[in-house]
Formats: sequence, structure tokens, C-alpha cells
Amino acid sequence: MALLEAAITAQPTGKQNTFAAYSLPDLVIVEVSPRNLPVSYVNAFLKPARMRGEQTLMDGSIAQLLDYREKVSKKFGLKGEGACLCIPEANLPGLNEMANLDDLGQWLEKQLPVEG
Repeated sequence: MALLEAAITAQPTGKQNTFAAYSLPDLVIVEVSPRNLPVSYVNAFLKPARMRGEQTLMDGSIAQLLDYREKVSKKFGLKGEGACLCIPEANLPGLNEMANLDDLGQWLEKQLPVEG
């Protein structure tokens, strides 16, 4: 749980006096795969997300990320389990939405193999 919390809440120190970017993430996705394959979804943003209508930039970014995640999962046959924390209301297919960080940590602990 400590590693999960640290990864989510870490605040880079560079340029804090200039930008004061002390915001926490609006979306956290945690995936556990039986293949132990690390996957990055950074390519979801090769084309920048855009606002459309009443949609915020965050809404567009989440939709773009989830769309890319689904495509990668299908193409590569990824069969992992996923859970998330999400601040804005969003359609999150294939993800178990957790109410808070503690619930996400408990979900993750249940997914990981017990060493003994």
C-alpha cells in the first residue's frame, strides 16, 4: 500500500515556486496482469486531447486514454484486471471504480500473489 500511495501522491519539486503544481491526479488506473507485462499508455496522447462542447480537457483526456487502453488490450490480448480512482464522472468500462485510495490498495492486495 505504501508504494501505491507514494506513486500516486508524489509531488515533483522542480519549478514548484513557478508553477505550484500541487494537484493530485484526477484518474489513477492500476492493472494487474498474469503475464507480468508492464504497459504504458503514453501513446494515447500522441495527438493532444481536446475539449468538445461542454466536455472539459480532463474529460477528453480520460476518454482518449480509455479508448487507447481498450485498443491496446484487444490487440495484444491483455487479460489483466483493472481498478481506478476517478475524480470526474466518467464511463470506465473494464475497470472496477474504487471509492477511495484505501479501497484501491485493498483491491490491489487481493490481486497480488501471496508469497509464503
